[in-house]
Amino acid sequence: MRATLDALIARYNGKIYYVYRHLPLTQIHDQAWKAAEASECAAEQGRFWPFHDLIFDNASALSEKMLTGLAKRAGLRNVKRFEQCLRSGKFRMLVEQDVAVAQNLGINGTPAFFIGRETGEGMMEGEVISGAQPLSAFLPLVEKTLKAAGK
Repeated sequence: MRATLDALIARYNGKIYYVYRHLPLTQIHDQAWKAAEASECAAEQGRFWPFHDLIFDNASALSEKMLTGLAKRAGLRNVKRFEQCLRSGKFRMLVEQDVAVAQNLGINGTPAFFIGRETGEGMMEGEVISGAQPLSAFLPLVEKTLKAAGK
């Protein structure tokens, strides 16, 4: 999936952007919510993507202890700060807001991609692509969205 996203960003350089939102599926992974919060703690130290990738590579074995180990492997400079952040629940509300956005867009699984644009006052218009799809699934929707935006 990462290769598809990288190809989209490269192809439409400066015309589109990618925003990551959390949608922890706790019914599938009981540690998904904590992992989402942990990724934001890693982001504070500039290591969101390395940590994110390690979470997905180790999804079946996640625990709070494992998250700390992944933080070390992801190259976080201050693991103690990461642990304090994780225990504090500092990013719980951010994850809750991301879940609400997904629900409002009708997204209930991952990965999911909203191809669209903001229309003002927090409103969005566009379409959802569900699942890990090839580049060819994204291109028509991106082109349609750019055309509608006059780009």
